[in-house]
Amino acid sequence: MTEISEQLNIHVIHISTDFIFDGKKGNYKETDIPNPVNYYGASKLNFEAILTASAIQNTILRTTLVYGKVPQVTNSNIVLWVKKMLEEK
Repeated sequence: MTEISEQLNIHVIHISTDFIFDGKKGNYKETDIPNPVNYYGASKLNFEAILTASAIQNTILRTTLVYGKVPQVTNSNIVLWVKKMLEEK
């Protein structure tokens, strides 16, 4: 994928996750050191590293919860959050 993206000058948007962090600190910043605790987080972090090491123009979006609801999580997923913001504003 990286070779084709570089050849065709394609801007890649990678939807990553906050699962690249272990969750101990919370309120992570882009500059915080990742520490994935599962395969999903590690695979997302690995692809982030591939993108940033390449010459590909890229954007990395780290979401918290893309869809669905988790009982222990007070934040809604990104789709419901955007919907709510559009309705309110």
